Amino acid sequence: MARRLLAGQGIEPRDLGALSFGGTQDAMVQAVLAGRVDAGTVRTDIIERMARAGLIDPDRLRVIHPRQVPDFPFRLSTRLYPEWPLASLPHADDELTRALAVALLEMPPEGPAAVQGRSRGWTVPGNYQPVHALMAKLRLGPYERPGPFGLRDILRKYGHWVALGLLGVLVLAGVSLLLAGLNRRLKASRAALNEARNRLEERVAERTAELAASEHKYRGIINGAREGFWLVAPDLTILEANQALGRILGYTPEEIAGRTPIDFVAPDPRRILEVELGRIAESETRSYEVTLLAKSGSRVPVLVQATTLWDQAGSVRFAGGVLTDLTAFKEVEASLRRNNRVLRALSRSNRALLYAEDEQELLDEVCRIAVEEGGYPLAWIGFCERDRHDLRGGVAMAGERPNAMAQLGSECQDDMAERYPSLQAIAMGRPVILQDLGHHTEAHPPGPGRPPITDWPLWPRCPSATKASRGPW
Repeated sequence: MARRLLAGQGIEPRDLGALSFGGTQDAMVQAVLAGRVDAGTVRTDIIERMARAGLIDPDRLRVIHPRQVPDFPFRLSTRLYPEWPLASLPHADDELTRALAVALLEMPPEGPAAVQGRSRGWTVPGNYQPVHALMAKLRLGPYERPGPFGLRDILRKYGHWVALGLLGVLVLAGVSLLLAGLNRRLKASRAALNEARNRLEERVAERTAELAASEHKYRGIINGAREGFWLVAPDLTILEANQALGRILGYTPEEIAGRTPIDFVAPDPRRILEVELGRIAESETRSYEVTLLAKSGSRVPVLVQATTLWDQAGSVRFAGGVLTDLTAFKEVEASLRRNNRVLRALSRSNRALLYAEDEQELLDEVCRIAVEEGGYPLAWIGFCERDRHDLRGGVAMAGERPNAMAQLGSECQDDMAERYPSLQAIAMGRPVILQDLGHHTEAHPPGPGRPPITDWPLWPRCPSATKASRGPW
């Protein structure tokens, strides 16, 4: 991070008088205050923490290249980068990885683990695209490849050979003009130049082999990554795709190449992708979510982290995008919402059981909780009478169309069970789920967008019309 800031000011590590590492960051601050070094780099919050502990006087320090970032309380010189990620290796068990992710996401900020770790818990990963941009800028990690090789680079790398060649030419010219008798020394100088040229050719061949190995390594990293990757030309044609993207979409990399990202996006979020693709020439990095269509027709939510690379003339060379499949995360997120809704409904029902003054108040409150917390459009409780052989509806209810359920009250006869799922639940002593409302319009009038209906007997089933037991169901 500090190296990128120095490089932006035209300062390279070789330009420094000396470069040392002080061990701990606190020791680096003390070294600057003691005058053992001229400047040092530490992470944000170190100066503030040492000041609160009474270890230093912060006014004795001057921050080089100070920056102000909204809602960031610490002194700052460089750009902000995310930290403390938790990642899994490719060989890690998927079930264990998902279980660990769910446990961390559910960790309460005031829980013992969060307090002991001096954190506020865990959340979904932040945007690590600035880290990719940093590595690409400094040519580190997977971006460790040479850029354009100009005259300055030649002089920096082979300057001593160039100087030696010029010196040899000057020596030969001087010897030719002044001393014709020094031919043997002239031949020796020529031999030295030939040897230098041969060595230079060997170095060029070695460097060419290194470049080929670096390209092979880069392709191996891209094809071995778990995230999808595509390389997009300025005309939005996909130049290259890796195996992981093929697995996500159900295509081969060859089937993806030559098409455009618009060909794989779902209709509803198409505008999002069109806007982001239009920003390729305007921004260096972009991060956004979009839904793609797999070859099977299924929808795949992905997180796209894109980076644009320009040539020396300022024209776009290409844009690379890393696509992370969010399907598992979305499923975990939906499961967490469902589980939390069930837990809230159970908790409120338990409280209602403790504080209800009579049976009717309890049944009304349970129906209301099922609608409000459980997310059901309608909840209803009726009684199966022993003496009258009938189902008495409307004992307690909540939600939409309560009048339709209040009208339910007919004798428990065998020929009525097919029309009333509630009678089927009593007769069989188990839940009955009604999926096709079109065949039961008398019992449960359907409506637009109405979900399936489920009836539960809360006590064992009524044995018969003459031996029916009375109880809530």
